[in-house]
Parts: sequence; structure tokens; C-alpha cells
Amino acid sequence: MSALTNFFKNNIKLIIIIIVAVVVLGYFFNRFYLKNDTQSLQLTQFFGPEVAFPFCSVSVEQPQCYNGNFPTPTFKWKYCDEAAAKDQKYFQVQVSSQAYYNNVFPMVVFDAQKKESPATNYSVDGPELEFDKPYYWGVTVEDASGQKAGWWGWGDRNFKTAPLCAEVKK
Repeated sequence: MSALTNFFKNNIKLIIIIIVAVVVLGYFFNRFYLKNDTQSLQLTQFFGPEVAFPFCSVSVEQPQCYNGNFPTPTFKWKYCDEAAAKDQKYFQVQVSSQAYYNNVFPMVVFDAQKKESPATNYSVDGPELEFDKPYYWGVTVEDASGQKAGWWGWGDRNFKTAPLCAEVKK
């Protein structure tokens, strides 16, 4: 037998361990290092047909703390192409207590329903969200012909609602 054949035969367990380690490290590098870059709110597309409305960014804006009875974060999406922004006829925002999975938000706690509007932001206007709690959100848009862009947003990583100001002062 050749030296190479002997090497593989004698070290097969080590070779398998190295291959498994490389695959596992690659998965975790992609999942946690690349996707959890919270400094640069990079867009994540979840599913859908060819995207007719490509967004360059999505974001959540809110104060450091709330004085009201419930949190009212504002969700924003920005088109890469301003001409595409003019084609938006409808949008729908959903907020979930669980990450986007299998083409749905499994635990929707807030649903803005389909809104006829060219707006590229939406503020929660009801008591569904709680203070100082993590949530996931997404937006889908549609043009006049009914073509949807799929869900976009922070479906695979969360944002946290700001606390009640009275709690911050304690």
C-alpha cells in the first residue's frame, strides 16, 4: 500500500473529526458572527418570489424609555431604488415573540394588517407590546398588481422594546 493510503487508513477517525469541526465552525460563524452584526442593521430576506421591492435597510426606532401606557416603536424600511418605492401600494407589519420560522412568524403579538399606503414606516398604535421585552418584526409590501416582496426585517434576530421611564429612574 502507498504511504497516502496508510495515512488515511490509520487516521480516519481524526479526519472525520476535523471535517465535522470545520462544518460546525462554519455554521456557527455564519449564524452568529455574520447575522448578529447589530451595528450595521443589515437586511435579511426570509422568503418570497423575485423581489420587486429591494430594501437597503430596515430599522426600529424608539426612545430610551416610554412615558405612555405601552411601547410604540416605529419600524422603518428604506428602498435601494427610489423608483421602486413609488410602486409600493400596500404594506403589512407583524411583530412576533418568536423568530421567523417556516415562512411565518409563529407567535404574532401585533399585526398591522394590510394597509393601503406608500409609507415606509409604521408605529405600533396599540397595547399589544410589553416594555423591556424582545420581539422580532417583519414587513411585506405589495404593488398595485398584487406582487408581494416577501417578508423583510429582523425575523431572525430580535430587538428589545425600551423600558417604562418610571422603571429606569429606580
